[in-house]
Amino acid sequence: MLTLDEYLDEKKALCDRIRYKEARILFFRSKANACTSRYGEKIGSTPSPNMHMMEDAMVEVMSLEDEIAGIKAELSMLNDSFRETIHRIGDVRLEMVLEMRYIEDGTWEEIAHATGYSRTQLHRYLSQGLNKLDGVDSS
Repeated sequence: MLTLDEYLDEKKALCDRIRYKEARILFFRSKANACTSRYGEKIGSTPSPNMHMMEDAMVEVMSLEDEIAGIKAELSMLNDSFRETIHRIGDVRLEMVLEMRYIEDGTWEEIAHATGYSRTQLHRYLSQGLNKLDGVDSS
């Protein structure tokens, strides 16, 4: 069973990996676009190195996209695991606030709007939920 700190650390690491790979995709897409802007050869002529560079860049983009899909699957499993931990608390209000805040990354305004609770109530429910979560983690 995951503690909140373990969950947040793993989630951050996975999200950082996704952001890094997304940045690499942008780099390779710009590299491919630069190659295509220089690619103006006649059909039947010998392919230029630019064409090969573009192909290599696109292969790298597809590989990175596959890696991101795998990381997102890991993140989904991590969220499911932590959701199971949260649902052991036994109080729907506390579980909902914890899930919306930590798994869905909701802002206080978004959670207040979705639940109809004031920010003061939300902070109280979060505090209660975290205390109960500590009890669930230690059992």
